[in-house]
Amino acid sequence: MQSSAEINEIAAALAAAQGVIKNPEKTRVNPHFKSKYADLASGLDCIRPALSANGIAIVQATSIDRDGVVLTTRLVHMSGQYLGCVYPVAAASADHQKLGAALTYAKRQALFSLVGVCGDDDLDGEDSKGNGLKEALITEAQVTELRAKIEACDADEQKFLRYLRVGSLTSLPATEFARAMAALDAKGVKQ
Repeated sequence: MQSSAEINEIAAALAAAQGVIKNPEKTRVNPHFKSKYADLASGLDCIRPALSANGIAIVQATSIDRDGVVLTTRLVHMSGQYLGCVYPVAAASADHQKLGAALTYAKRQALFSLVGVCGDDDLDGEDSKGNGLKEALITEAQVTELRAKIEACDADEQKFLRYLRVGSLTSLPATEFARAMAALDAKGVKQ
């Protein structure tokens, strides 16, 4: 987080604004996760009036560093005090449409975080395990790749499943695929 040396005035103004800001309505659907979210425009519609009424402006600007495009978001108070954050957007690319999409996402995430609003369905680990949301599983192609690697390493599939703490390869969470492949790589290919 970035801030001016003093933040007492912006902190008081932001607290007052947060007292009236409502979370934006989640009208958009992310087809990949089958979740709802609020787009940047609807978020700005909810956020700007309350910030403005309390002397706070939103400034979002990009720059390029050695890692690519970076977004800096600042909430600037009329006193000159500010709070801000830096958000990595993407590697520098000639594909401006993909870069634009990544930038819109970054703007939304950074701004919502700084202001303290929720614009996405809650998809944390607890929800994926206990509240009816399913964790993404590995694909059929990844199952095939793992089976081939198990054979090449002459590994015992049942022992490997116990190591992974799953009943079958098809129930392996997508987040565990890299760890599974690394474990088989460490075992090595049979000679």
